[in-house]
Amino acid sequence: MRQHFLNYLFTERNVSRNLTSVEYGLEYNGRKKRVDILVFDSQGKPSIMVECKAPHIPLNEKVVFQIATYNAQFLLPRLCITNGMQHLWFDLVDGEYKLQSFNS
Repeated sequence: MRQHFLNYLFTERNVSRNLTSVEYGLEYNGRKKRVDILVFDSQGKPSIMVECKAPHIPLNEKVVFQIATYNAQFLLPRLCITNGMQHLWFDLVDGEYKLQSFNS
C-alpha cells in the first residue's frame, strides 16, 4: 500500500523522491513510533505527513487520531490518511485541520 501511494505522490502530485522519507522514526510519550511517509519542502522542512492503512481498514476517527498524535511535534501544514481506496487530505487553516479533499 505504501509503495502504491508513494508512486501516486511521485507521478500525480509531482513530489520529488529526494524529498520523501519512509518510516520516519519519532518518539511520542517515550515510545518509538514511525510515520509511514514524510514529505519535506525544498528547504528540508517536513511539510506533509501520510498515514497508510490496509485497504480493509476504514479511515475513521481512530486513524485521524493516530496521525494527529504523530503530528503533535510537527504541526505540519498538510496531513493525509489513505487506505489505497480513499485518500483524505487535511490542511491547517486558521490553526485548525480541515478536510480539504476526498479522493476515492
